[in-house]
Parts: sequence; structure tokens; C-alpha cells
Amino acid sequence: MEYTVTVTKTRGRPKNEVQFNSATRQRVARGKAHSAFLTESNIPKSKQLAAEMSTSNLIALLPKLMAKKWRIAVETVCDELVGRVNDN
Repeated sequence: MEYTVTVTKTRGRPKNEVQFNSATRQRVARGKAHSAFLTESNIPKSKQLAAEMSTSNLIALLPKLMAKKWRIAVETVCDELVGRVNDN
């Protein structure tokens, strides 16, 4: 039986005794990537961030962008996704 330790920590590095499983690591990485994309106001930099994100991460980002009605950011993400589909 596997036990999960719940630690309430809002800032800083994770505690050493807490080991993240792969789903938690992915969720944390996705949240950081989304935050970086949403706070970036420079279009070339946001395009670079979109290029570095995984495809599933970009797809997960679309509902947030559409809800906030950030048209340019939605276009950037969609262009990146279309480019990835056309390259394969």
C-alpha cells in the first residue's frame, strides 16, 4: 500500500523528504511553463516559450488563453501547433 505525504508549502524549493511522482512533476512543470507564457509580454519571447513547450502542454494552455480572451497568445499557440502538425 502506498501512502501519500501532504506538505503545505507555498514558496521556495520542495522539501527534500518529499518525492514527487511523475504526474506531480509534470503538473508542476506545466504550471511553471503556463505562468511563464502568461506573464511574457514580448511576442518573440512568447513564441520561443511556445516552441519549447510540449504539444500536450500547449493544448492544455489553450482553454486558459481563450477564457481570458488573449487573442494574440491564442494565435501564437495555434500557429505553433499547426507548425508541428505540418512538420510531421
